[in-house]
Amino acid sequence: MKYINVIGNGESRLDLDVSSLVEYTIGCNAVYRDFDVDCLVAVDRRIVQEALDNNFKKDIYTRSDWNSSFPFSSNIRILPPLPYIGDRREDDPWHWGTGTHAANLAATMDPEEIHLWGFDLYSKDQKINNVYKGTKNYDPITYDSIDPKLWIYQLRKCFEEYPNIRWIQHQKKGWIKPESWTQRKLVIDLS
Repeated sequence: MKYINVIGNGESRLDLDVSSLVEYTIGCNAVYRDFDVDCLVAVDRRIVQEALDNNFKKDIYTRSDWNSSFPFSSNIRILPPLPYIGDRREDDPWHWGTGTHAANLAATMDPEEIHLWGFDLYSKDQKINNVYKGTKNYDPITYDSIDPKLWIYQLRKCFEEYPNIRWIQHQKKGWIKPESWTQRKLVIDLS
């Protein structure tokens, strides 16, 4: 594959017509509710079950810990291992979220470019930034935002561990790139 689109659920994604993306798409969590993606990544067992209950027939990548929870599902796949070993909490695959696991999965497919959509990292109003907040299997809209430090670190590790891939982070104007994201092949598209 030349290009892979990884579709996160940050609110910046609301303006994106995923159906207009012609290259391979990896969706995160409940994105399948709204768009037909080529595969799904979900590290929360409830979201995996929800996708199965709603007849999502394509591959669903999840943690190896959950494999035995879905013994009759032929479309369950185990996420690939991280491309490095570290000794920090944020290096433990259990502490990687769906989006960062999806970025790692995309990188293992050896594309030239990976486009990240809806990977907002930050909240504009200190409340949870997720297009599915307040819906089944998601936190209520009143919850505070999540500290993005793990996502920032883990995405940086993906950029570093796969240096031959061109990474494009799509965001709206005014979005601020984390200071630690200094990789040569990282492009921030503020359209």
